[in-house]
Amino acid sequence: MCVGLKAFSCPERTPSFFSSLNILEDAPRPLQVHGIQAVCRQYQGGFEDEPYPVTSVPFRTIPENPRKAQTRPFGKKSSHQMPSLAPDLFGKILLSRFLELPLRRFDSFVKTLDADPELHRLSGVISPDVLDGARLSPSPPPEIRIYGEIVLEEGLPDILWHSPSFVREYRMDDAALGRMLEIEGRRGSLGRVVRRLRLVNSRNRLAHSVVRFVLRNQAGYLESGDLLRLHPLSYVRISEKLPFSPWFPDGIDSSRISRILRHFPLAFPDGKIQELSDLCPNSRTIGCHFVSAVIKSEKPLILEGAIKEPFSDEEIARRLEERGLRISRRTVAHIRRTLGIPASGDRAGKRSYHDATEDFSPPLVLTARTVREQVPDEAGVYEIRSSVPGASEEIVYLGSAGNLRKRLIYHIQATRTNPLLRKRIEDGARVRYRCVKENWRTTERDIYRAFLATYGKPPECNRVSP
Repeated sequence: MCVGLKAFSCPERTPSFFSSLNILEDAPRPLQVHGIQAVCRQYQGGFEDEPYPVTSVPFRTIPENPRKAQTRPFGKKSSHQMPSLAPDLFGKILLSRFLELPLRRFDSFVKTLDADPELHRLSGVISPDVLDGARLSPSPPPEIRIYGEIVLEEGLPDILWHSPSFVREYRMDDAALGRMLEIEGRRGSLGRVVRRLRLVNSRNRLAHSVVRFVLRNQAGYLESGDLLRLHPLSYVRISEKLPFSPWFPDGIDSSRISRILRHFPLAFPDGKIQELSDLCPNSRTIGCHFVSAVIKSEKPLILEGAIKEPFSDEEIARRLEERGLRISRRTVAHIRRTLGIPASGDRAGKRSYHDATEDFSPPLVLTARTVREQVPDEAGVYEIRSSVPGASEEIVYLGSAGNLRKRLIYHIQATRTNPLLRKRIEDGARVRYRCVKENWRTTERDIYRAFLATYGKPPECNRVSP
């Protein structure tokens, strides 16, 4: 029944959510409140026969030194003891862990609850229903991989969920349920089921409210696909601007929004699978989109004779201010370097390679985790550049592959095939890529030749020409 604080704070000692839930199965809660407040308060109060104080949950003793603990006489308590944890805080920890459940585990959790015989026994008191305003996809895939798909109806985005688990809401007759719990006891199977149902209600209500708010705020971008129509949208701003809901009378904390959106894949209107958090950019990300757009406008302006040379950082800052985005010249330079774009002088004299790669992705840190999460398993071309703090970035490798993700993982893990490239990656590297459906080797050859024409030599880690 007792658990240490480190069991929640240390990843290597963190138990699964379900074991944490079982620890608290026999803790009571008031029945008259729903929503997040109810989940956070459900462990307050207590019974007269409880073996621990009502106002706090005791902790196991953590020995200062494991060797001393082995030689300590049996029954002797350690002088080093963790402080007590208030029941309401314990409830908040449990809810936070529940919000982080992966998509498939949450779907399985809800389906298991729906099939619980205890729930069927309470058919007149608790009834499974659908969240108000939520819509299911008419043709969901057989295997659940994403939460749903974004659709546009009359210019307004909405979400079609892919599983009934994501829109499940359990409606309860609190008066009748309270009488049953008084008779059967709060620590039995009925109390356990009720607590789990309330967790599902809280997660689904929170997710539905946040998703609809984000989609409505980024409707212009979702309709047009124009990155310049994205608005800065931090989790704190979402927390402040969410419409009032009776389920969350005190509002929704930004940390809970962060947990629910940590991994929330959706199908966007263009068919691509992206994280919902992509619609919550910060001001720096918006600045990257604007700087990239201004630099891409240079070429047609030069061809038209409107300008004679590429924009300087100061000129880019001035043009951004005309578009309503005020950032300093130094910030423009930092964003430009982050995007892997040369300075104006280099763009003027060495335009060939820059033109050939201007539609590459923004640079990503080349690590196994980043590649697995952000690089698609599609054919394309890629560029690896060294990224060592305090040194200028240098393009060290150009390549192509039928599966970008698999090839980049291979570069990270390979030890003997290209020792020089391996060393550059170990020292620190970033990668840019472009998906190419057909003839990616031909595209690689064209980019390689553009690199030679621009810099006069091949990348140092390319041992043969494509």
